[in-house]
Amino acid sequence: LDACRNNPLPTRGRSVSKGGLAPMDNPAGSILIYSTAAGNKALDGKGRNGIFTKHLLIGIKNYAYMPIEAMLKKVRIAVEQETIDEPVPQLPWQNSSLKGEFCFSKSGCVAPKATSSNIDEASRLEIQESKNRTIEAEERARQAQREAEIQIKQSKLEAERARQAQREAEIQRQQAEKKARESAARQQSPRSRQGGFVAPSF
Repeated sequence: LDACRNNPLPTRGRSVSKGGLAPMDNPAGSILIYSTAAGNKALDGKGRNGIFTKHLLIGIKNYAYMPIEAMLKKVRIAVEQETIDEPVPQLPWQNSSLKGEFCFSKSGCVAPKATSSNIDEASRLEIQESKNRTIEAEERARQAQREAEIQIKQSKLEAERARQAQREAEIQRQQAEKKARESAARQQSPRSRQGGFVAPSF
């Protein structure tokens, strides 16, 4: 189940959980696989499938000979590693009541013979997965750097605005002081004291 999402419906009337997909019981002899733990939310990722489905498909392809519980451990680790930087890393969960071994391989739960070709293929897949993880980590680092640069620019812009406001306030203060001095000087002048008339002297 790769369907853990926020509840899109209003919560009027009956109380509906907002914490993602609720746990469910599965019948005997089956296994129920969740994309994340009960109460948490699954991440969509950036590809065609969600993060859980992507790694599940890789697990089915590369480890089809493993019992499904062992294969899911690899899927669980891969999903957790990819979401390790999230506030709550995504960790797939499972409820199992299987009574026997199940594998996706047509030949059953039998490890393939170690030939040079499949060893090379396994190495190539491991290298490719490592490269993909490295690329994703580098992209997250670049995104974090871009966000940091944007924050620095915003901080500089806000600081420049504050300095400009301070300069304008200083200019207004100086202009107000100048007007006050001019007004005081007019009030102290002889013409002002005598109502604008200066008596002639004989």
